Amino acid sequence: MTEQLVELRRPFAWGVLLVGDASDARIPSVPAEGSISRSATQVAIPVRHEQDVALSGDNPDEITPFAVRLSCSGGTAQSQALEFDDVIELPSGRLAIGDADRVETVGLSPGRWRIQVAMEPAHHAEVVRVWYSRAASL
Repeated sequence: MTEQLVELRRPFAWGVLLVGDASDARIPSVPAEGSISRSATQVAIPVRHEQDVALSGDNPDEITPFAVRLSCSGGTAQSQALEFDDVIELPSGRLAIGDADRVETVGLSPGRWRIQVAMEPAHHAEVVRVWYSRAASL
């Protein structure tokens, strides 16, 4: 596997970052308290909503949406505190990272993959770091 890196800074209009199998459009429900949720093939990470901005002027048309910073790469977290560390299935072998508006895809191989997530702050994150690695066989 060639390690691939996805780095972006962009608004999330839905306030949720999805990481999971590119062929599965089913989204895990996000609990009201805003914690990370998962299904067999997807991880839903609550992030700061693009409209969570401080109004500092008289013209609402000039408001810049809040942008979340995301970094996703192969490997495992070394010393970071993790908000999530679990395994998902990738039947398609393609890891999708994004939301309903836009997705980046990383080509992996079909199977079980460990997903680790560090967030800052821990709820409605402004900075998200994701690692993926092949999970141990059962």
